[in-house]
Amino acid sequence: MPTTSPTTTTAHEAQPLTAHLDELRYRLLISVAAIVLATLGGFYTAKPIIAWLVAQTPALGEQTLSLAQLAPGDTLFTAVKIAFVVGLMVASPIWLFHTLRFVLPGLVGKEKVALMGVCITGGGLFLFGLWFGATLVLPTTLAFLVGYGADIVTTQLAIGHYIGFCISLLLLLGLAFELPLVIWGLAALGVLKSSHLLAKWRETILGIFILAAVLTPSQDPASLMLVGGMLAALVGLSVIPMKLLGK
Repeated sequence: MPTTSPTTTTAHEAQPLTAHLDELRYRLLISVAAIVLATLGGFYTAKPIIAWLVAQTPALGEQTLSLAQLAPGDTLFTAVKIAFVVGLMVASPIWLFHTLRFVLPGLVGKEKVALMGVCITGGGLFLFGLWFGATLVLPTTLAFLVGYGADIVTTQLAIGHYIGFCISLLLLLGLAFELPLVIWGLAALGVLKSSHLLAKWRETILGIFILAAVLTPSQDPASLMLVGGMLAALVGLSVIPMKLLGK
């Protein structure tokens, strides 16, 4: 009776692992290269972004607030951080595609189309969150935080801290606007149903405004209502496709 040698068995079993590692290395190299190239390109947009964020500083009475560079290279290091964020966002279709293709290699045609739709929807929601934050939330938040106490203290802002605050707030809002995808994912897993959201609408709205309070550092009523109201609208709209699909 023929027997299989230990060497042959080990080599046969090790081959799939080697193939997975090769694929992982390949997809990592492409993703990292895309991020590096996009970051280099994003460096040229960093100064205009900084200039736009600086223009959002509110006026205190008749005097427009100015920002200070407290250490050599503050603005340069801030530009590098912005370039990296821009690079991650611009290269996101590439690294996200390769990540999903590695994690989910066995997708059939309809599943690939559905996954592409989820990625496009997620990207659109994120960009909408950035736009909403930049045009409505950020100016309101800055006006409240900087203006509060301006009659009794002198406000001085470091460029690095100021830009870091603005970028962090916008990115958090962009991520928060992915809430419909989270809800649809839980519905697809059978964890959440549209009937539960509708039946517990008071608790849902309370949870949304608690999240909005966490996302808005100023805690002023205007920013809280803007963020909470928009997130509540997104959750409400999320229920429609869930009802249509019987979830």
